[in-house]
Amino acid sequence: MKITILVSGTRGDILPMAALSDHLRRMGDEIIFCCPPNGKTIASGYDIPAHIIGRDVEEVSAATPDPSRYPVRATFELIRFLKAEISEQFAVLPSLVKDSDLLISASFGFGVRNIAEFLKIPFIYVAYSPNIIPSGYYPPMTVRRRITSPWLNRILFKLTDAGFNLSLKKHVNRERANLVMRPIPYFWEYSIGPNVLLACDPEISPAAPDTSERCIQTGNLFKPMTGIIEKRLADFLESKGPFVYAGFGSMKSHLPEETGKILLDAAETAGVRLIMAKGWKGIELRAQSERYFIADDIPHHLLFLRVSAAIHHGGAGTIATAVRAGIPQIIIPHMADQFFNGYEVHDRGLGPEPIWRSRLSSRKLAKAILEAVHNPAYRETAEKTAAAIARRDSFQAAFSAIRGLVKRQTERKRRK
Repeated sequence: MKITILVSGTRGDILPMAALSDHLRRMGDEIIFCCPPNGKTIASGYDIPAHIIGRDVEEVSAATPDPSRYPVRATFELIRFLKAEISEQFAVLPSLVKDSDLLISASFGFGVRNIAEFLKIPFIYVAYSPNIIPSGYYPPMTVRRRITSPWLNRILFKLTDAGFNLSLKKHVNRERANLVMRPIPYFWEYSIGPNVLLACDPEISPAAPDTSERCIQTGNLFKPMTGIIEKRLADFLESKGPFVYAGFGSMKSHLPEETGKILLDAAETAGVRLIMAKGWKGIELRAQSERYFIADDIPHHLLFLRVSAAIHHGGAGTIATAVRAGIPQIIIPHMADQFFNGYEVHDRGLGPEPIWRSRLSSRKLAKAILEAVHNPAYRETAEKTAAAIARRDSFQAAFSAIRGLVKRQTERKRRK
């Protein structure tokens, strides 16, 4: 099959789709891989040619207000970004993908299903968290709290959909009119479509039972890229531990030095040595101390095997990497599905309660570090979960699911 995969987003969004592209190519498929400029290096790591579509999300993030402190302003910036991404997808994809047998999108690829409909090509959306899919079991990603009431969750999904309709539906319908397509009634439900691959581990975040007709859960598409532990960090790891990792990936902070100080003060109170990744301007630290190491980027899959716990923002990929390493994790959610992910980690016994970034303090974090490092139940649960995940081949599950979904869509089209 000739498959086009489009992903727009951060490193955590792009890595699974690049890994899936690599697997499908090894299984004999021809792949057109589309990503933003910040995904080009990731694609080259898998030796996959990249078609650059959209803006560099790291540059967009640098110009966007900190969502943990200015959620309204950040939301308006996100809407402007999404409109530009959707318009470029409408402009570029029809000629690029016209000979494809299947279109797959993830993260911000919200224009892709429209092009699939226009060209009459099967479409699949890949989600990294179950609360992307409307359900009574989970609240939508716009809600920061854990809610168990089915009727309230359904209302919240309808309200979220209404918000997307208000901000993005008109823009999409304007683009559809340019292709002489009828308008869509709902933005979110239409954009993700009726065929969703849920690329997260059921041992951590199981699919909601009421989404089984439209969703196939494959497990996290985890395939670490090559990397090394640099010598300075290797030397630091030879000192006396315990060691704890801290990094917030693509999450930025308008006060990165304040964030660094909170982390360091908490680590010193808890009696651990800290290894920090700066990420996208989320952490800075000028104070000199032999109790911490800081670098621009650190390969998680290698480092997590050598630390006692990980502090991070709650991205699905980082959660999966920490679980596979068998270590406890402390989630500091900043936005979107990270809040849901934080509660899932805690509820599964994989770490302490999440601490919202807007409420983070050195006192709260020190308490969480002590709990994570010294409560053996977290590590035991993580190790058992890692063993269960290791028995599943998520990529083969995704391959089989894709073949099945394409067959089902093709047969449905024939019957029409």
